[in-house]
Amino acid sequence: SDLVRGEHELPYLANAVSGTFDVDRCDYLLRDAHATGVRYGVYDLDWLLRSLRFAPSANAETAPALAIDGAKGLPAIEAFLLARLFMFQQVYLHKATRSAEWMIRTVLARAATRIMDGERLEGTPRAIELGAVGEPIPLGEYLELDDDRLFMAMRSWESAADPVLSDLAKRVHGRRLFKTFELFGEQASPIGREHALATAREIAEKRGFDPDYYVGLDVATDTPFGAEAEPLYVVFAKGPARPLSDVSFLLARLAGQILSRVRLIVAPELRDDITEALAG
Repeated sequence: SDLVRGEHELPYLANAVSGTFDVDRCDYLLRDAHATGVRYGVYDLDWLLRSLRFAPSANAETAPALAIDGAKGLPAIEAFLLARLFMFQQVYLHKATRSAEWMIRTVLARAATRIMDGERLEGTPRAIELGAVGEPIPLGEYLELDDDRLFMAMRSWESAADPVLSDLAKRVHGRRLFKTFELFGEQASPIGREHALATAREIAEKRGFDPDYYVGLDVATDTPFGAEAEPLYVVFAKGPARPLSDVSFLLARLAGQILSRVRLIVAPELRDDITEALAG
C-alpha cells in the first residue's frame, strides 16, 4: 500500500509506480491517444525506456535516483511530458469530456438524494444504495460497481418517477450533452466565476429548470510538470546528475505551470440566454 502511494525505501521504484513519470502514465497516454484517434499523446516509449539510467548516489548507503541519459533520452522525456500537456488540453479537459463527466456526477447525486428521501429506484446497485445513506460498502459490492452496472442503472433511472432524474438519465444515454460557456480573464477569477454562476442559476430558475441540476461550474486544472517533484535526473558522461528543468529549456518554462479551464455547464435550452447575459 505504501508503494501504491509512491512511498518506498527505493525512491526510483516508488516514482516508477506513482509519480510524474510512472508506468500508469506511460501506458494511458498511448492507449488514450489510440482510443480517441488523436496523435497528441504519442511519444517514443521504447527509446525512453532504453535511455533510463541510475543517477550516481552521494554515498553507498543511499539508493540511487532514476535518471535518463542526457545525450540520448532528453528529447524523449520532453516529448512524454509535452504529450501529457497536449492530451489534457485537447482530450481530458475537452468541453464534451467535462460536460459528460459533470452530467454523470449529477445523475448520481440526484439518485442519491432520492434514495436518501426514501424512494426506491429500480435497478440501483446495492453499493450506490449503501453509499447514498452513508453506510459502509462491502468490498464485493464495490468491485461489482463497474461501467456496465452503472450504465444499466442509469438506463433503469430513465423510467424513474422523479422527472429530473429521468430527464438527466435520458440525456446521458442519448448523448444530448449539456453545453459549456468558457470563462476567461476577470470572469474566470473566483469573484467573476461566482457572479457568472449566480447569473446562470437565476436564468435557469426563470426558465423553470432546477439550477442545482441544470447549471454547474466546472473548474479543471492540471500541472503537467511539477518542478517540486521532478520525475528524473539527467546524467551525462561528465559532471553531476542534474534536474530536468536545469537542462531543458522547454521543461524549465513548463515547470510548475498550471493548466486551467473554467466553464459553466448548462442545459442546451439555457445556453443562448446565458451567453447573452454574460457576453456583455
